[in-house]
Amino acid sequence: MNDVVLQYIGDGQSNMEINEIANLNNISDKVKFLGYIDDKAIIKKELLASSIMVLPSYSEGFPRIAYECFTLGVPSIVTPVGGIPFFLCDKVHSLFFKPGDILQLKDKIYLLITNPSLREQLIQNAYNLMKNVVFPRIQANGELFQVVTRFLQSK
Repeated sequence: MNDVVLQYIGDGQSNMEINEIANLNNISDKVKFLGYIDDKAIIKKELLASSIMVLPSYSEGFPRIAYECFTLGVPSIVTPVGGIPFFLCDKVHSLFFKPGDILQLKDKIYLLITNPSLREQLIQNAYNLMKNVVFPRIQANGELFQVVTRFLQSK
């Protein structure tokens, strides 16, 4: 697993801390800070090139990045905070880990890397959730449906 690279997308408050930790552990060449990406084509390209999406939040509504990853077939590991546990099921659509529990996160990442059948199951279940539950709700809102449709068509 020497070819693993963490790509950090966003301008979160933890950027400096993550950069410091990477430097202290001599792995700064394995961590890329992409910053906030406004261009939808670039964000989609980065997501499609990703093996796993990790969202280690302490607080969320229901994050758009989850919708995008589920639609694009990127398995996810998230914290069950905010609206997430009301919408997703652990080990069905995504893997959950306790906020701040780095060892549990490490174990979940390892599990997804080493268990291709689990990866595929999560990908399929998350996509089906989008197709059968989320998209019909979005379609009921014409403006939101157009935004999502344009995003998917550029896939």
